[in-house]
Amino acid sequence: MDKIITWTLVLIFPITIIIFVLVFNIFTFIEWKTAKEIHDSGITTQATVIELDKSIGLKAPNSYFIKYRYKINESGEDVTTYTKKKQINENLYQRLKPNSQVTISYLLSEPKISDVQGNKVLDRRLIVCFSIDVAFILFILSVLLKVKN
Repeated sequence: MDKIITWTLVLIFPITIIIFVLVFNIFTFIEWKTAKEIHDSGITTQATVIELDKSIGLKAPNSYFIKYRYKINESGEDVTTYTKKKQINENLYQRLKPNSQVTISYLLSEPKISDVQGNKVLDRRLIVCFSIDVAFILFILSVLLKVKN
């Protein structure tokens, strides 16, 4: 019976954690790569703040969101309007008001992909991702040491 519990602890639990960590890392990396591309080669414009939202609860404690609209003259004649909802940091949330202007950057190749300038939400997410990775590595090492002993 002890061997079954040990193998369950050694195999199933870490595999579940590995899957969670990998998925979290993949999504964070994709978001970081897009944010870097917007930062490096994005086109800067002004957007109008449509709505600000603060989410309080277990699902997303103290998360702040902005919904904004921006217009782009893509073909030289036609103006296309895009609306985007993004998570922002508390500092930006406190500074902005509905119907005010906010500076955003978007990708020329895909104008619907944009981000608010000065937004530091991804920075915190990268720190969390790194912390989870370190904790995961330490956990795996501790389990391996326990099994070895």
